[in-house]
Amino acid sequence: MPTLIKYIGQQLRWPELAATGKQSIWSPGQQEERPDAEALQLLATGFFKNLSGHTPLYGNRVITPDDDREQFDCKVVLEIAVPNGLSTRPSFIAVSPASGNLTLTPTGGATFNGSATPLTRTFANNRLGVAITPNPHDVNDYSVSGV
Repeated sequence: MPTLIKYIGQQLRWPELAATGKQSIWSPGQQEERPDAEALQLLATGFFKNLSGHTPLYGNRVITPDDDREQFDCKVVLEIAVPNGLSTRPSFIAVSPASGNLTLTPTGGATFNGSATPLTRTFANNRLGVAITPNPHDVNDYSVSGV
């Protein structure tokens, strides 16, 4: 089944050759349906967003405003960093890997549940994922669910 992806990078005429071996060039905002295997290769670069549903993560990620309403399915032990001062503060869901931990790290003055301490979540304790939402009462804080 094909996966609809969107190029969220800023580089004009971004070449995908190193990621997929194909000669295609991408422009900001461009969308295409790709076979699942190719979509995964492009999503792994961090320059694409999955518009077909959940985005698998195979490595660390820094959250951007484009991640609003995203669900990340973490396939390996990894870290998601949430920086302070984003123009639009996103809400998103992260599902921990089946084994191992997901670490959520506030950076640049951001806080989670009022603390600058990174949070660790496991699949066993958060089977439906962890919700991360901006705290409407504190411009630097995000509310994080789970234990």
